[in-house]
Amino acid sequence: MSKKEIKLDRKTFKFKNNNLFLTITQYANNNRLAILCETEDELYCDLTINLSNTFPLNKDEAHISDIAKSCGLEKALLDAGIIKEVICEEKYNYGTYDFVSFDMKKLKEYDPVGLDNYYKSFNYEPHYIPKI
Repeated sequence: MSKKEIKLDRKTFKFKNNNLFLTITQYANNNRLAILCETEDELYCDLTINLSNTFPLNKDEAHISDIAKSCGLEKALLDAGIIKEVICEEKYNYGTYDFVSFDMKKLKEYDPVGLDNYYKSFNYEPHYIPKI
């Protein structure tokens, strides 16, 4: 099965006349949660940004990229309950980034394989994430 066919089997998030696929992965240098937003054909934006010198994060937390915030995607995900809450704003170098927590049950609806792989990468099996 091709990557495109796999995407077509997944739930999409509707945003500004786009059907976005939320792809869950992790940053290689520190295994933190990374989420990409993709259309059927290309990357739409990186939802998260890796601020590797910041305090340790919980497995459901990440920083939101400037572009995801400025285009309104962060607010749309917050309104949909995919982002549970904006915990705080954090200054990093010359930018200010929202530090958020995600509803992992809702994220699993959009990329069950990606979320399972994310948890398996550090031998973490939360009991509240339903198996699909």
